[in-house]
Amino acid sequence: MSTYKEIRGLKVRDYTTNPDNPIEGQLWYNETDNVAKYQALTSTGSFATGGNLNSARDNISGTGTQTAGLVTGGPGGSNGYTELYNGSSWTEAADLNTSRDSTSQGRAATQTATIVWGGYPTYPGSYRTETESWNGSAWTEVNDLSYGQANGGAAGTSTSAIFGSGTVQPGNPFSGDFSPLSQSWNGTSWTTVSSVNNARYGLNSSGGGASNTSAIIYGGLGGPSPYTAKDFTETWNGSSWTEVNDMNTARYSLTGTGATITAAIAFAGTIPGPPIKSEVEVWNGTSWSEDTDIPTASTNAGSGGTSSSAFVAGGNTGSDIANTFEWTGAGASVTKTISTD
Repeated sequence: MSTYKEIRGLKVRDYTTNPDNPIEGQLWYNETDNVAKYQALTSTGSFATGGNLNSARDNISGTGTQTAGLVTGGPGGSNGYTELYNGSSWTEAADLNTSRDSTSQGRAATQTATIVWGGYPTYPGSYRTETESWNGSAWTEVNDLSYGQANGGAAGTSTSAIFGSGTVQPGNPFSGDFSPLSQSWNGTSWTTVSSVNNARYGLNSSGGGASNTSAIIYGGLGGPSPYTAKDFTETWNGSSWTEVNDMNTARYSLTGTGATITAAIAFAGTIPGPPIKSEVEVWNGTSWSEDTDIPTASTNAGSGGTSSSAFVAGGNTGSDIANTFEWTGAGASVTKTISTD
């Protein structure tokens, strides 16, 4: 039988705790825990609990990464709170100039460079057309949307973004709760572009993609009555939307993120009824696969990151919550303990 040294080319070392940067397959003895440990790739995704938001709320949008995230907006259109995440805690930052909820942000934007657009007002009032640009410390108003729009799917960055479907202000050609309207941002202004194939709302800014020429949106609520949760997935190539493989679990008011069109993730959501869903699904560019459920099922949370490393913050479980969960996808390198059982 081969020894560990013959296989790996090194002896099993003792460490006071764990090595700083273990490599896949490395084995060591942890003198503090008095156990042997090793580094391995995960086969399924997992969640860890992060720091709570300072203000519990839902109907928020998010962007950034698991260690440098941003969420903004709030319930009832009554606040423009912005909070920044450093991987362990949230810090309050400058508010939006226009308070609103159900805003959207590009999913590939960063904590120091993003835009927020659209959303709902404090009732009664018109859907918001305002777009605001973030430079890491303050929000600045820039050119408005072509039409007031909220609760659609979104992708892109601060200079190149796309927004599809959702609810659009009555009185224009694209108005209604289930609007097919898409709008594209080029860093300066918005342009109305080709409509989605399946009009719905309640996408809550879920989506993925790096620009206004490469995006994916999914989920939603559609009509006519009786309204039903949708499992539709559509991709955008810069000129048109294409239907691709559906999600496994239809839902709306979900949250989701993804930096590319071939790698996205969908968290939680709900169906008419409720109940609130806890299912998590990962998109690989061709199809959706079910993964580890989120610990607390919720609706209308904020999120950012990639399908392999993301955060989910806030949301509603019947009341607003401040929870943050950190997602690590399958294939990540993690430390495991060798069982003696």
